[in-house]
Amino acid sequence: MKSKAKPKEVGSPNSIYKIVITAATRAIELGEGSRRLVDAKPTESVLDVALKEIKAGKVSYKIKEDK
Repeated sequence: MKSKAKPKEVGSPNSIYKIVITAATRAIELGEGSRRLVDAKPTESVLDVALKEIKAGKVSYKIKEDK
């Protein structure tokens, strides 16, 4: 049976687990060509850019709600 859970916008991650998951997900997006949301040197890794975006509050995470 499939869940009909809707993603819920939560905001800035407040635990190390959420930060790691959010940064990894965003780093993948950046690696696939997404536009950077913060100023960064071209030589910086996508993970460094993702962490800067989280720190700047430009990236949030979503959780699924159970119904």
